[in-house]
Amino acid sequence: MIKLLNKLQVLHLLWFIVICLSVGQFLSVLFTGILFGINPFQLIEMLNKLGDTDKGLIITITFFYSILSFIGIPVIYFLLLGKTQVNRIVLTKKINPIPVVLTIVLICSVVPVISILITFNSNIEFPI
Repeated sequence: MIKLLNKLQVLHLLWFIVICLSVGQFLSVLFTGILFGINPFQLIEMLNKLGDTDKGLIITITFFYSILSFIGIPVIYFLLLGKTQVNRIVLTKKINPIPVVLTIVLICSVVPVISILITFNSNIEFPI
């Protein structure tokens, strides 16, 4: 079984992506609940109300989700793996910091655009 999994490296990558996205979503709801002073169940209930949802709530969840899922959890995972396991994943020995910084800047710059899209989406009126 282990030989089969070693041959199918794509499954390792897919498992890693699923874990990062699901843990990132869970932690983003948890941190947003802590930030707004409500429990996660109340937060999910507030998100289910279509017209009354606070836009800051959605933006905060999106921000935490982006940072945690795409930067925080992978970095922690690679630090916990150790250097020998990371060398199998990273093809080059030297990591260029410019793409990492650009990714963080890009994620932080997308949050205002998402805010504009949320405002635009809430103002749309469909004919009945």
